[in-house]
Order: sequence, then C-alpha cells, then structure tokens
Amino acid sequence: MGGKLIRRANLAGACLQGASFYRSDLTDADLARADLRGADFAGATLTRTTLVECMLDNADFTGANVGDAIIVGSSLTMPLISNPTECETK
Repeated sequence: MGGKLIRRANLAGACLQGASFYRSDLTDADLARADLRGADFAGATLTRTTLVECMLDNADFTGANVGDAIIVGSSLTMPLISNPTECETK
C-alpha cells in the first residue's frame, strides 16, 4: 500500500499486521480496533485518522504527520518515532 491515497478509508477491525503505509495519505481514515503491529507508517499523513483501541506495537511512525490523529486506548510498545514533537495523542 506504500505511497497510496487512502483517505476516508474504513479499515476498522482489519488485520493489517506488518502492512506498509509508507508515505501514504490516511487522512480521515478509520483504523479503530485494527491490528497494526509492525506496520510501516514512515512518512505517512495521519491527519484526523482514528486509531482507537489499535494494536500498534513495533509500528514505525518515523517522519509521519500525526497532527490531529485520534490515538486512544491503543497499545504502543516500542513504536519507532524519529521526532517525538510531531506526535500528539489525545
């Protein structure tokens, strides 16, 4: 899926373990309750993306734009984040 336009996609509850969203635009996408362990979000745009109750362990958010992303109740064991000031959880 790398470099794709995936705006407003409903991927709630999907098993996307190890998926590549490298440089993809996930603006307004719903990934609630998705299994995203080991997923690659490097360079991705996650503006207003819903990441509620997701499994995000070992996910790579290096250089990702997570402005206004909704990250609540998700597991985040050992995520890769290059610039923590870019990350904001609500």
